Amino acid sequence: MAFLKKRAAYWYIYWQQNGKKHGRSLRTKQKATAEAYLKEFEYKLAKRELGQATDVTLDRLLEEYLSYSQATKTTATYKGNDLPRATRFVNYLKSRGLERASQIAQAHVQGYQQQLMGELSPRSVLHCMFTASGMMSFALSRNYVSANVVRSVAKVKAEKNPPRYLSPDEWERIKEVARQTWLWPLVATAYYAGFRNSELRFLTWPEIDFDRNVITLVNKEGFALKNRQSRTVPLHRELKDTLMPLTRPKG
Repeated sequence: MAFLKKRAAYWYIYWQQNGKKHGRSLRTKQKATAEAYLKEFEYKLAKRELGQATDVTLDRLLEEYLSYSQATKTTATYKGNDLPRATRFVNYLKSRGLERASQIAQAHVQGYQQQLMGELSPRSVLHCMFTASGMMSFALSRNYVSANVVRSVAKVKAEKNPPRYLSPDEWERIKEVARQTWLWPLVATAYYAGFRNSELRFLTWPEIDFDRNVITLVNKEGFALKNRQSRTVPLHRELKDTLMPLTRPKG
């Protein structure tokens, strides 16, 4: 038996299994999303406790996996990663005549990866295969398949180029141009704090501590840090001088 409970702004799910109580945050503020996850979770829990093996159509597996992704991951991850990539994987399998999850074999996954390699960059292929593996792990947790066959397929090797750093002269030229535009605060934050594009877009004033001279990035609705761990970086003196005037009301 599982149930939902709202704590602060977020929904949590609680359940009992093997005589022990468990609970975790669903990381969503939407009641409908939480209720959808609860329904699927109870189904999964019942199957696991009864030790039943079952099967499912590919369309149903895709629907359940995307519902799970939407309920447990950020909107950006769901829409940008899982939705298009999982759909692509299932469409490929169906194009090969497969109808049910139990029919997926290593050869199908190898063929899928081979097709991706002819269409995408090696890094994009890796990302698509990661989603396919996540979907198969989800199917395995529900006893739809006996193994995650994606894990047995050799991964594509994506070359990693060393990061390119700006030289002092290049940075001075960029500063000279950027200071004349409204983009300067963003450019300065990106350079002095080393933030990614998504981190810049979701940065808020409360995360900037001008007294302690630090910036602490935290998870928030629609945005999650890597491994969901907050990160603190020093507030560079020049960045502080750039941002502080923006906090003062204009007279």
